[in-house]
Amino acid sequence: MKKLFFGLIAVAALSFTSCKDECKDVNCANGGTCDAGVCSCPSGYEGELCETETRAKILGTYQVSENCDSTGSATYNVTITAASSDVTKVLISPFGGYTGVTATCTLNGSSLTLNSISGSNISFSNLSGTVSANGGTISNVTYTVSASSSETCPGTWTKQ
Repeated sequence: MKKLFFGLIAVAALSFTSCKDECKDVNCANGGTCDAGVCSCPSGYEGELCETETRAKILGTYQVSENCDSTGSATYNVTITAASSDVTKVLISPFGGYTGVTATCTLNGSSLTLNSISGSNISFSNLSGTVSANGGTISNVTYTVSASSSETCPGTWTKQ
């Protein structure tokens, strides 16, 4: 009789623990969804509970060091700010070191890409860069600038 009683308790305990809702006490923010106790964050958010905007880590001033094909090396500062239109978008100004030129870029995970340029008589395209985990550097940055001729400008951006 004791064996049967303990056997029933073991089965009941096993059934109870296997039905536990691992997401019961997990509150994912910003539209994140919980699966097996872990938040899956929508694009533009990260963190254990999707509480942090991904772009927050790259906002600030960067020193740009680049070496363009024909014009050579240059060092200048850019400021990256949040775009109001979309949590995945940032504004970079003065883009390419050109006063009055602002680029709207998308940050997707660790990839930064160009969406559009405003305030320019020059054409910019093919921007790409890799953001470090803490946002302290944006490396492998390349873009193409076209005025009377076209050149590619690879470089590294370091947060100040």
